[in-house]
Amino acid sequence: MQEEKQFKDIGSQNARKVRAYAIISKGDQPVKIKQDRWLIPSQSNLNQKYEVRRFYKNIWSCNCPDFQKRNLTCKHIFATKFWLKIKDRVENYAEPEGITQEPIIRCAYCGSENIKKKGFRKNTEGKKQKYQCRNCKKFFVEKAFKKIKADPQIVTSIMSLFFSGLSTRKIQNHLYQVYGVSLTHVTIYNYIRKFTSLINNYVDRLHPQTSDMWHTDEMVIKVKGNKQWLWDCMDRDTRFLLSQTITQARYTKDANELWKEALEKAKKPMFVVTDSLNSYNRAFRKNFNTRGRYQYTKHIQGNRLYDKTSNIMVERLHNTIREKEKLVSSRAQEPHGF
Repeated sequence: MQEEKQFKDIGSQNARKVRAYAIISKGDQPVKIKQDRWLIPSQSNLNQKYEVRRFYKNIWSCNCPDFQKRNLTCKHIFATKFWLKIKDRVENYAEPEGITQEPIIRCAYCGSENIKKKGFRKNTEGKKQKYQCRNCKKFFVEKAFKKIKADPQIVTSIMSLFFSGLSTRKIQNHLYQVYGVSLTHVTIYNYIRKFTSLINNYVDRLHPQTSDMWHTDEMVIKVKGNKQWLWDCMDRDTRFLLSQTITQARYTKDANELWKEALEKAKKPMFVVTDSLNSYNRAFRKNFNTRGRYQYTKHIQGNRLYDKTSNIMVERLHNTIREKEKLVSSRAQEPHGF
C-alpha cells in the first residue's frame, strides 16, 4: 500500500510539472514584484494571480488552493522554478570562441577590412547597404553569390521550391507574389542547374565518418521511356548516400561498380544489408574479401521489413525518387515546358 501511494505521488508530481511547462510555453511568465516573490496568472481564472514565494534554503510556497490545502508543490511553483532556470541560462550564456556576432565584411576589390557604410542602393532586387573602401576608395555591395543577380534568400527559395515539386514557371509566380522579384523561368532554370552542379561537386569530395552498416538496394526507373535500374548504397547512421549508379541490367558487374565507388569514400563496414538478389553475392565476395580465416565484413541478405537490419531505409529513399519521377513526367506534359 505504501509503495502504491508513492507511485501515485510521483505520477501526480510529474503531471504538475507537465502543466508547469505548459504555462511557460503558453507565455504566462512569472512577474517579479519583490525579492524572491513572483506573481503568476491562474489558468482557470484570467483575472486572478497567485503569489509564489521563495524562502531561506530554497523553500517555496504559493497561495493557490492546491498548495494551501494539500501542501504539495503546485504547478505555479514548478513553473516559476523552470522560468528562473531558463532566465539564468540566457543571462549567463557566452558565445563560443571564434564566433562573432556579425560577419567580417571585406572590400570586393582589394580585400581590405577598412571600409565604411556609404548609403544604400535601390533597384529591382530591393534596398541594399552600400560600402566604400577607405584604401582603394571604391564602392561595392556585399554579395553572398558572385555574378548572381538574385539575393541569396531568393536562390535558396528557388532550390527548395524546385525540389519540393514546383515547376520553374510556378516558382516564377511564387517569387513575384511573395518577394516582388521578377525573374524569367529560364533564369530560374539556370540557377537550378548551376547550384545543383556545385552541390554535387561538393558532396563528391566528402569523406564522411560512416557507421559499421551499409544498406544497398535497386529500383526500376524509366530513362527516355526505357526500363533501367537505379542502385543506391547508403550508410545507416549518417544517412549519407555513398554511391549511386544507373545500369541497364542487374548483373554482378553492376553491383560491383556500386560498392567499388562506395569503398573509395568510406572504410569497410562490418555489415552490408541487401535484398535476396543473387548478383550481390559474387560482388560482395569480390569487394569485401571474405576469403581466409578472418572475415571482417558480413553479408546480411533478404531480411524481413520489421527486422532491425531490414532495408527499409533505402526503400524510403526510393519512394521519394518515385515521387520525383511523377513530378518530372507531369512537368514534361506542361504546355510551356520546364
